[in-house]
Amino acid sequence: MDIHYYAIATLLLSAVMTGVLSAYSFRSFRTSGSRPYAFLMACVSIYSLGYAMELYNTTLPWILIASKIQYFGISFIPILWFTVAASYAGYWKKIPRTLTVLLFVIPVTTLFFRLTNDWHHLVYKAVALNESGPFPVLSITRGIWYYVNTTFAYCCLLAGNFCFLIMAIRMVGPYRKQAVTLGAISLVPWIGDIIYQRGLSPYGLDVAPFAFALVGPMLAWGLFHLRIFDFVPIARDVIFDFMHDPVIVFDNADRLVDYNRAAVAMLGSLDRRSIGIHAEQVFEGYPALLESLDAGFSDNRDIHLEYRGSEYVYELSTMPIVANVQRPMGRIVMLHDVTEQRGLVRRLHDMATRDGLTGAFTHRYFMDLAQREMDRAGRHGRPLTFMLADIDLFKQVNDKYGHLAGDEVLRKVAAIIRKNLRSSDVFGRYGGEEFGLVLPETLPEDGKALADRIRGDLAELSIPFGEQDITVTVTVSFGVSGCHFEDGASESLVSLFQRADKMLYKAKRGGRNRVVLAEENPKAESRLT
Repeated sequence: MDIHYYAIATLLLSAVMTGVLSAYSFRSFRTSGSRPYAFLMACVSIYSLGYAMELYNTTLPWILIASKIQYFGISFIPILWFTVAASYAGYWKKIPRTLTVLLFVIPVTTLFFRLTNDWHHLVYKAVALNESGPFPVLSITRGIWYYVNTTFAYCCLLAGNFCFLIMAIRMVGPYRKQAVTLGAISLVPWIGDIIYQRGLSPYGLDVAPFAFALVGPMLAWGLFHLRIFDFVPIARDVIFDFMHDPVIVFDNADRLVDYNRAAVAMLGSLDRRSIGIHAEQVFEGYPALLESLDAGFSDNRDIHLEYRGSEYVYELSTMPIVANVQRPMGRIVMLHDVTEQRGLVRRLHDMATRDGLTGAFTHRYFMDLAQREMDRAGRHGRPLTFMLADIDLFKQVNDKYGHLAGDEVLRKVAAIIRKNLRSSDVFGRYGGEEFGLVLPETLPEDGKALADRIRGDLAELSIPFGEQDITVTVTVSFGVSGCHFEDGASESLVSLFQRADKMLYKAKRGGRNRVVLAEENPKAESRLT
């Protein structure tokens, strides 16, 4: 068998091998880059088969038909190789969809121009048979689009190999071996094409498809031995390294194993020399983080951290890293910035539970909190005081000065009352110009003294309003009731409120601007809610 038939047999073997690899990839893999790889192998198979047909035929018309068949593969091999490399490195999805479509314009145009070359001769200016060797080969005079397509092909080659180079630098262990292997394999067919383009190939043969015959077994080795598409570095490089949330990995001894870029941005001092340092050094300056880590929390919890001069709320999650034998090897610490979400929840809660004008609790929420305080006082046998405060002659303020002045009076009165309360006291807008106060751990006499102090502060208050230099003065009347849950005594919130309401009515009838305290409530057998 002479070199002619050896060449045809080699090309047919290449076509079969790459075709099988294409079919296998379509059926067996669903990871990033596997589909472009399958299409790439399909195009290589078409290229090899078409060139085998070209070498088998000896007449120019049949050779030209075989040449057109080859272009169904040749046109798309460069861009598909770049797609495989970019997908493997995690860059393909970052390319805008419009640019992705444009990248395939040249391959499609190349195929169209080759199929219609007889009309315009943009790919081949002229074709002829070269019969100077042991078998006839196609001799071509290259057209302008041939050079456009060749330039595009080499750009795709360089871009693909750049992707593999970047991955080889970033990755470690088997992933670096994958990237180096794929990068080295990609050079073989392109070296063959350079030999052909420079006219250095024997008998004018196109060496590129033969190079792919060599690449086939190499790709198969990478596919089955290195398991290239079982787990690509995108899992670490894209999902881990490009996460917006800080992620830190520790071993069982709480020594630093790995981290992502967001962790560097937050903690600042991390670099590759930090690998192996203890968590205490990693979280130096963040005691809340270290405390949570030492506590061994496995569920999500919020922590407040000072970061770049502002306070942030982070949701801290820790997950164990478990080996095949279910033995923990370490843990992953993740921090998710929930400052905005928690702030939104807080604002929504305030909108639902606080009066927008005065900042006091709404009537419904105030009554819920009052009942909780009643229950707590009853369980622990502690005193509790309830007060109702009503702004005197408030309707006259609205009628005389307008509702805007009335709103300002409500705001100022609420501010004075709030200023005199403890953090444990409950303050709500009961309705209209009436406010309610619940004072835990407070005897009725002490509640009356507080009401007198508030009333005195309000008596000194003058509220300027409008551009006419109007000053509004107001007074407030208080009704106070209380109970001391001891020796089994109890009282319902309703009765406590009713007694305070009666005292408020008594203060109004007694001339306003005064505090009236209810008499001690007799013991009851049971507390009604």
